Amino acid sequence: MSCPNCGAAVEMRGFAHTLSVVCPSCLSVLDATDPQFTILQRFHGKQRFDPKIPLGSRGKIGEIVYEVIGFQVRESGVEEDTFSWDEYLLSIRTRAFDI
Repeated sequence: MSCPNCGAAVEMRGFAHTLSVVCPSCLSVLDATDPQFTILQRFHGKQRFDPKIPLGSRGKIGEIVYEVIGFQVRESGVEEDTFSWDEYLLSIRTRAFDI
């Protein structure tokens, strides 16, 4: 699949459960339910974060093998203190999504 905004290759990891995907090149948010990958949102003030656990990585928790299929940085603040953390979306083949 290619991004309609910049033409870069876009890889979907959540299969039929994926509703949106972000282009790794231009960071446009794309509608994954549309075969044409309609652009849902373009970002002008981009801030790029590289996940500490790369997308596509696999690992075991107990006896179950998970694959990292999503990543986002979250942020919250109280008064002048700001806190941020990384969130990962994990998937296994026998279930839709697990965290």
